[in-house]
Amino acid sequence: MLKINRLRIIVNTESGKFGFDERFEKQLNFIASHKNTRGKSSCIEAIYYCLGLEELIGGKNEKALKPVFRSKLEYKGREFTVLESEFYLEVKNSSGKVITIYRPGKKNSIKPNLVRVYNGDIDHTINSFVNYEDMYVHMKGSASNEKGFHTYLEEFMGLNLPDVPSYDDKNRKLYLQIIFSTIFTEQKRGWADLFACMPTYLKIRDAKKRAIEFLIGLESLNIEKKRQLCKDNENHIKKEWENIYNNINFIADKKGCSISNINPKPEIIDDEKNYSIYKYTDNGKYLYINDYINSLEIQLEDLNSESIIIGDNINEIQDKIDIKQDELIHIEKLLVEEKKKLLDANFNIEILNENIKIIDLDLQNNKDVKKIKKLGSNKNWSICDDICPTCSQSIKDILLPQDKSLNVMTVDENIKHLEAQKSMMEFTLKNYKKNKFICESNINKINNDLKKGRNILRSIKNDLYSIDSNISESVVRKKLIIENEIDEIKDMKNEISILYDKIIELSKQWKKNLKDLANLPKSNFTYSDIKKIKDLKLYFIENLQSYGYKSISDFSEVEISEDKLMPVISGFDMKFDSSASDNIRAIWAFNVALMQTSLKYLGNHPGLLIFDEPGQQSMVISDLCKFIKILSDIKDNIQVIIGITIDDDETIRGIDSIDKSKYKLILVDDNAISPL
Repeated sequence: MLKINRLRIIVNTESGKFGFDERFEKQLNFIASHKNTRGKSSCIEAIYYCLGLEELIGGKNEKALKPVFRSKLEYKGREFTVLESEFYLEVKNSSGKVITIYRPGKKNSIKPNLVRVYNGDIDHTINSFVNYEDMYVHMKGSASNEKGFHTYLEEFMGLNLPDVPSYDDKNRKLYLQIIFSTIFTEQKRGWADLFACMPTYLKIRDAKKRAIEFLIGLESLNIEKKRQLCKDNENHIKKEWENIYNNINFIADKKGCSISNINPKPEIIDDEKNYSIYKYTDNGKYLYINDYINSLEIQLEDLNSESIIIGDNINEIQDKIDIKQDELIHIEKLLVEEKKKLLDANFNIEILNENIKIIDLDLQNNKDVKKIKKLGSNKNWSICDDICPTCSQSIKDILLPQDKSLNVMTVDENIKHLEAQKSMMEFTLKNYKKNKFICESNINKINNDLKKGRNILRSIKNDLYSIDSNISESVVRKKLIIENEIDEIKDMKNEISILYDKIIELSKQWKKNLKDLANLPKSNFTYSDIKKIKDLKLYFIENLQSYGYKSISDFSEVEISEDKLMPVISGFDMKFDSSASDNIRAIWAFNVALMQTSLKYLGNHPGLLIFDEPGQQSMVISDLCKFIKILSDIKDNIQVIIGITIDDDETIRGIDSIDKSKYKLILVDDNAISPL
């Protein structure tokens, strides 16, 4: 909830202070005059400006303000030069907390991006009886960082704005500018269409639909997000499955093998070991891999049973054994060294990642302080002056003696230093990752060398203990070939088994994803959503009829489209077949219906509506009075602010017919911005 308690505007001119200072009541408030151009719109736009939402009136910062706040102020036929302007907006939330939002307009010492939030009402704020926090708006991080004003305002209002799809295929926050474009209807462009001032530069896909979903509390966005998540998971599993399938076949092909019973596309696997490996033999047949290994082992046993003749070269064989043993000892030492290097690389990578995270946080904090200082903040943060906030002693971020003559880095120098540190750490991290890859490659190679060396050593030792006579070189060669073949086939089996375990895990994920998708509603709307949309339609039609909408005779043709959540007639936008005045009535009806539906179902509508000059397009005054009367009769905790020109007796009678306890009339006949 957001309730406007009070607005105070101060405009300094060469002839003194001008401004506006009025309180607003809980339900219905009129800022009225008997003639146009009396500053009503300027006051309403000041509310937008204080909330950081001036984009809804066509600009950012002081450029969005009327000339009365920037250059020239006219009062009773005289013109005054504007020296400075500033705004105070007192607001309250649903928990009863009251804050005052201060924002400069034209002010040399403070930039308009600065927003100062005081913890109290305007009276206490002006008398400096309350603390404040400086924040920023219309800068990167305004809606996400701790010092961003819209981050604070979102929390103050009790909103939890969701992430929604955007046109650049990223998820973006449903910004406050989108939400408030359904709540504020400004005078110039606001009456052209429903939510005509909704900003498009934020790149939110189907922004109007997302705003309606959020305001009346539909679950459709979550369902869409879940459906999209299932789709993303499906694509991820397909991609991973394909990669693993290709790797398995590549490994098998290298050894002249083939795989059966592994599907190239994801499926649910019940038996965890239902694949088979076959070896292509010299006789042109495929042999089951375990049978092939058994045949190799039988050949090896036959060779071992053969007689190996040594002769007189026993000493030479012994020398070969000694050399091979020394060689293996050296290889084992290399393996230990490489493993130590790998451990060091992993440890340093972990430390560097943590340090980079810390530097990123420090950088963000320093940049936020720099932003706020540039905006003109005079908030005295002791830590910015290198004073400990706890003990008030001087602090230095160096290990040198605490000599006051030593210079400490400024915020800008701090940022440069941190950025240089981060750059250096990222460069070092890149090198460590490269070293890690080299170590892992070396370890694999050394392990293979070690395995081959041990096999050779075992063969030589077998010869040493054979019968006297010459060595049978062909027997030894066959034994080595067979032993290596057995080892390589077993390694291949192990690699494929590890990869197949990943396929089993992907299969479980695939099954879960199919289940999650099946459990989602066939449409994006739950039963509760359908009820809310139905009531939105009923409220809308009821309002149309009450406000005198005449462009159609059969209101049963009016629907709320499921794809856009916007009102349509026979599938077409209502605006196409509506007169200009009926288009205004449709805007009244739909904006009010949104609030009514949200209030009924405890949605997310702030309970605030602002209409600037709702009597557009030569509206029938009696219909305008009905519109105002219906707003005054809504019994829920709402607030409506209307800027209105009372230039006929019928409008006066219409306002007078309302219970005086339900509205407040702020009459600004001379000028809303008048001498203080």
